[in-house]
Amino acid sequence: MGRVRREWRTPKKARFFGLLERGLSIPAAAKELSLDRVTAWRWTKKQVPEPERRTRPLSQNLGGSRLVTDEHINQMIPWITGYYERRVLPLQTIAQEACGITASERTLRRAWARWGYYHHTSDSKPFFTKDQKLRRFLFAVKN
Repeated sequence: MGRVRREWRTPKKARFFGLLERGLSIPAAAKELSLDRVTAWRWTKKQVPEPERRTRPLSQNLGGSRLVTDEHINQMIPWITGYYERRVLPLQTIAQEACGITASERTLRRAWARWGYYHHTSDSKPFFTKDQKLRRFLFAVKN
C-alpha cells in the first residue's frame, strides 16, 4: 500500500470541491481554505476530465472581435498599391486614411502578418561621404 498524505486526501480536498460546487471560483475557494492557488488549480486539473474543463469552443476567439478585420486589409492593399508615397507612410497613417480606423502599431503589424506581410527595412545602400567619393574617384583614375 502506498503512502497516504493526510492533508491532501479527503478533508481539505473535499471542502475545496464542495466550495467549487457552491459556485466559488478556484482562487476564491483556495483563499478561503488557506490553500496555495497553484495547488488548487492542479487539483481541479487532475479532478475534472479534459472535455468538461473546456469552457469555450476551440474556434472562439479569446478576446473581443478583431479591430482590424480582413475587409480592412482588403481596403488598405489597393489604397497603397502603385503609390510609393502611400507605401512609405506609417501603418497607423495608412489605416487611418484608407479605412478610418485607429489602431496601435502592434495590432496593425499582427493584422498584416495574418496576410503574410511583414515589416522590413529598405535594402538601399547608404550615401557616400565626400571622402569615400574622393577615394573612389582617385581609384578609378589610377586604374
